[in-house]
Amino acid sequence: MPSPSFLQPGLTLADGRYRVELRLARGGLGEVWRGSDALTGRPVVFKTMRFDRADDTGAVLLFLNEARHGATVDHPNVVQTLGRLEGEVPPPGVIIQEWAQGHSLAHTIAVSGPLETKRALRIMAKVARALRAVHTAELVHRDVSTLNIIIDQADQPKLIDFGIAVPIGAPSVTRHLTVPGNPDYLAPELARGRPATPAADLYSLGIVLFETLTGAKPYVGSTREDTATAHVLSPPPLPPAGLPSDLRSFISLLVAKDPMRRPQNALAVARMFEAWST
Repeated sequence: MPSPSFLQPGLTLADGRYRVELRLARGGLGEVWRGSDALTGRPVVFKTMRFDRADDTGAVLLFLNEARHGATVDHPNVVQTLGRLEGEVPPPGVIIQEWAQGHSLAHTIAVSGPLETKRALRIMAKVARALRAVHTAELVHRDVSTLNIIIDQADQPKLIDFGIAVPIGAPSVTRHLTVPGNPDYLAPELARGRPATPAADLYSLGIVLFETLTGAKPYVGSTREDTATAHVLSPPPLPPAGLPSDLRSFISLLVAKDPMRRPQNALAVARMFEAWST
């Protein structure tokens, strides 16, 4: 039987400003609910811990990490964190975010197949600009993936989920010697336990672009560990045939094993994608 939830449909928060409406998702650590903001009239998202994980110190730290780091980045292609409410729901409270309308890029690819090249590049250019804002805030997202990019009907992407973001230069392993994040998009240096830098996010963006153009992830292992190891040891994936040679060369640099060979600036990546998408 599912454990009870801190949130319920019809619950109001912040002296009636916010109303909880519908649970959207329930994961291993937390829950996501849709609601409304009476002050602005806009839909919002509430994130809270699962009732049965609220005493899990590690899970709580991830939750607080998302609230803290998400609030430091302000960009139209980054989901806006509006704040965290404490007191009305047991610790660590509720994170309130804007409602990112649309579907994940992963869903779009699964339903419609690979995206046309110029469309894919236009979307990736906006995500690269979002990453520029993340890096300007002195953060590394560490979880850039097709699941964490939401696309609306106008093809405007929103980068979501700052749960494992860290300051630039922070260790990439936890105190339990594990590497957090999605191994399908994991930069080789992070898999090796090296400090997190913006180049790791740009590698992940390159892997996302491969999947967007081909419909398949370039590295797939039988376990999470096998997939992470493939990013380190397997040859770099070949860019899709049929692309202009200079674009293929640029994509190869994005997914280079050596982070120093990759572009070092997300804004420069965005401008290159924009040039090729016109």
